[in-house]
This record gives sequence, C-alpha cells and structure tokens, in this order.
Amino acid sequence: MRHAAPFLGLLPTLLRAACELPEAPRGDTTATAARSDRPSVRFASGVEAMVPLDKQQVIDRTSAALRERGFTVTRADPNTGLLDAVNRTGSDASWASCARLSFRDPMAEAFRSRSSDASGFETRVSLIASPQGDKDSRVTVRASFLGQYINGFTFTTETAPCRSTGALEELVLASLRA
Repeated sequence: MRHAAPFLGLLPTLLRAACELPEAPRGDTTATAARSDRPSVRFASGVEAMVPLDKQQVIDRTSAALRERGFTVTRADPNTGLLDAVNRTGSDASWASCARLSFRDPMAEAFRSRSSDASGFETRVSLIASPQGDKDSRVTVRASFLGQYINGFTFTTETAPCRSTGALEELVLASLRA
C-alpha cells in the first residue's frame, strides 16, 4: 500500500479528465438514412437505409431480386414488413468471408492437423421494412452465412459461421433504389 500512495493522489485528477473528454462521434442512422440519395448505414449485424417505397413495394422488389439470385423466399409478409429467404447452393463467394478451419486427426496419437477452406456456404437473408411517413420505409437487411468445410481426415462436412462482406446487403438495397 506504501507504493500506491503517490498514485492515489492522481486518481481524482484522472477521473475529472476522463469525464471532461468530448463524446466520441457516433454514426447517426436517422440523419444518414433520412435521404435516399445518401449511402446506407452499415452496422455490426446488417445494413439500414431509407427508401421511397411502401412496405408492399419493398417486399415485392426484394422477393424478385432474391429469387433472381437463386434464393427461396420462406416468408414474405407485407403486413408486418418481414421477409426471410435462404440460398443453400450457388451463393456468390464475394458475399462472405469464411475463415480457414483446422481439423485434428482423431485417430493419430500425435497432434496432426489439416486446414480447410470453405467449399461453399448457406446464405440466409432477413429484411425488415417499417413505414416512415406516408411513402417511405426504413429497411434493415441482415445476411448470415454458414460455411461448409470438408474434414480432411474423416471426410465429413462441418459448418461454421462466416462474416458478411456487406455486398449482398448492398445488392438488396440497390434493387430497392432502382
């Protein structure tokens, strides 16, 4: 405790200085999304933008755009503004970034392992359209990806989540802006 005494005197000064720091700038989703000519706002779990369409038009256009890309629309409800779609084959590799996985040999006594890249992935898209005024909608698009990997020792298929690059979400929003 004797060595901590000089630092305890600095504690109130450091706390005051920390409280006086300016607040870090945050992404203002309402200001950015208020105009359809501005870019969409990307956040950790999706992309959000304002479009000059009502919920029915958003659902119809998004369904058509996703079907053109090989998706099966599993839910499209214009009353709630919810749309879900899945693509189990033929997803574009630029939509996701899948990490290389390492598999351990279950039969070896030594720690032998092999790495594997994703051989494909399943894509799921969720869209939420909520009305903003008479003719505009706030659209949130989320894409999730499951990479499919072949274990080089057991030759079984294993899955792991992949990160979205944002490309698919932007394609969906571009179809709504067209």
